[in-house]
Amino acid sequence: MCLTAQLAACKGRALGDACTYEQVVNGLCDPNLVCVPPGCGNAVVEANEACDDGNRVSGDGCTANCGSTEECGNGNVDEGEQCDCGRDDETRPPGCPTPNGDSTDAQCLSSCRLPRCGNGVMDPGEVCDDGNLTPSDGCNPTCTSTGACGNGTLDPGEQCDDGNLANADGCQMSCQLP
Repeated sequence: MCLTAQLAACKGRALGDACTYEQVVNGLCDPNLVCVPPGCGNAVVEANEACDDGNRVSGDGCTANCGSTEECGNGNVDEGEQCDCGRDDETRPPGCPTPNGDSTDAQCLSSCRLPRCGNGVMDPGEVCDDGNLTPSDGCNPTCTSTGACGNGTLDPGEQCDDGNLANADGCQMSCQLP
């Protein structure tokens, strides 16, 4: 419950304005225009906070210390993320691509996950990735091709590989062009 003094201290003020109640408590006007003490968890984003959702609980869009908005692309590795390169060209953590996409480290994907074989995405250094780690199905568990014609991966010595062994569809069953 709000004290009458807390409401009165914010009367005519705006969100985030400084306020004082009971002549000793200095605070800020929260979204309901109630004077609350400063600090994380008061629903007022202060200078040293990235967010403040009115509580001190992580995993709900704002970390318990109000230091991160807990979204992929914010530059902080939050709950459920393996990495996070941010959205701008400022300081990038190791493993993040440079603005032109170059990196010698494992790159952090835009999904804030590290590349890995079997995720169904052709990550840097992979020849194939069929979304599983099943051997002998056209792509090995190390995401290197089995080299078989018809596996959908252009392997050395092949001119084409359309993923089947049918002729007359633009690629012969020998993985050579007609």
